[in-house]
Amino acid sequence: MIPELEKIIGKQPEVEELSGAENQNRFNLLFTRFIKALGQKEHPLVIFLDDLQWADLPSLKILEQLITDTDQNYLMVIGAYRDNEVNATHPLTQTLDNIIKTKIFINEIFLSPLNLDQVNYLLTDTFKCTLEFCQSLAKLLTRKSGGNPFFLIELLYFL
Repeated sequence: MIPELEKIIGKQPEVEELSGAENQNRFNLLFTRFIKALGQKEHPLVIFLDDLQWADLPSLKILEQLITDTDQNYLMVIGAYRDNEVNATHPLTQTLDNIIKTKIFINEIFLSPLNLDQVNYLLTDTFKCTLEFCQSLAKLLTRKSGGNPFFLIELLYFL
């Protein structure tokens, strides 16, 4: 699955081919053990996963398994997703609900679009100029991007 890992752990023996479900279960077990080996008291592990709204069901299942594993004390998972693309029936919502049911703490942070002042500060920091100098550009970019940081940066690159 991760060829580069061979440089660290050496060549591994070939594994027996299994059926779909058995193969998935073996992968989940070994992946969980691998993550446990990386996350230790002396070296906690933080995993950042972006665009979780596009994650497939098997990936969400293993993520749920990792997070709800009571033996895993040195792992923090930070996930990002576009809440406007996730509804109550989305697999990610169901996964989060399952995690919450196990009494695992989830801290949710909802990001709002940037307002005019925030865009202006970003521009003055980027271009090393005064707030007054960037004000008209900030108004234009805020209007064009809707305050979405991704669109704002892309628009700046384009310009």
